Amino acid sequence: MRCRSCDAELPEGAAFCLKCGARQVAGETFETIDRMIEDYRKRLDQKPDDADARFNLALAYKTKRLDELAIHELERLRTQVSDFADLEYELGALYLRQGSRDQALSAVRRALAIDPEHHPAKHLLQRINEDTG
Repeated sequence: MRCRSCDAELPEGAAFCLKCGARQVAGETFETIDRMIEDYRKRLDQKPDDADARFNLALAYKTKRLDELAIHELERLRTQVSDFADLEYELGALYLRQGSRDQALSAVRRALAIDPEHHPAKHLLQRINEDTG
């Protein structure tokens, strides 16, 4: 059996891919996101420097709660783009969800350094401060 998303070899009857996390059994909840992941991965195979595709792939991973994959894509994107407040905010949210408060705080501060009026980052900073206060 092969993964519907990344074509990795899987054990027969696997519900999820061990490599990319894609759901293998058809289901209404994640099927659209799985297709998005597949489409963005294909775009990146053709054009690895496509920042929009990489960011959207990370958001799709985040939606499926594949946080490690989302973080990996966002950190990789960070090497391409240095002034993307939404990227830093998304990293902060993911780090916080994983319990990495210091990393979340650093990412949120970078987002606000890029865009001091970034409202989601302001809200996340407030949440971080309340959690530690």
